[in-house]
Amino acid sequence: MLDHMLVTRNLLEDYLGSEIHNEVLHDESAAFAVDRKYPESDHAPVVATFSLK
Repeated sequence: MLDHMLVTRNLLEDYLGSEIHNEVLHDESAAFAVDRKYPESDHAPVVATFSLK
């Protein structure tokens, strides 16, 4: 996986969790590389949840 999330220490106190939506990413197998069903990018959306006061 190529994507990352950076969080400051202050914001880390309010971190509740995260999700990585990589369901549509292809395997690293060459067999999947030409399948039109899979996207061209190896990036997946990363969603983080925080409890902000």
